[in-house]
Amino acid sequence: MSKTQELDLSKIDVDAFRVAIFGSARTVKGSKYYDTVHDLAKMIGERGFDIVTGGGPGMMEAANEGHCAGDVSQKAHSIGLSIKLATEQKTNDYVEFNKNFARFAERLETFAKISNVFVVTQGGIGTML
Repeated sequence: MSKTQELDLSKIDVDAFRVAIFGSARTVKGSKYYDTVHDLAKMIGERGFDIVTGGGPGMMEAANEGHCAGDVSQKAHSIGLSIKLATEQKTNDYVEFNKNFARFAERLETFAKISNVFVVTQGGIGTML
């Protein structure tokens, strides 16, 4: 995966189809949940759809990693919408474009604006928000 670039929301393709996947940052790589999300995201990438996650570890990484594995033509985008937290989380290595937010409300609004489909997987309060 190439170096993550800053997402410019003013230049985002409004006609692109995007799937947002929400899930726990604590899910361990190799677990059945991680693998299931990875496989789903791979299929999304194979179809040329963009993927949008929170950009962090766990289920978000599974989604971004799976998407990159499926998007062999590299025409779809792997997007991370991250949040500044007290315990800094680094953006996972499979995010192509990232936008960092200071407020949860603005981040959630962006998820809603740019995504066509929402998939919610296992997680805690942050996932369900």
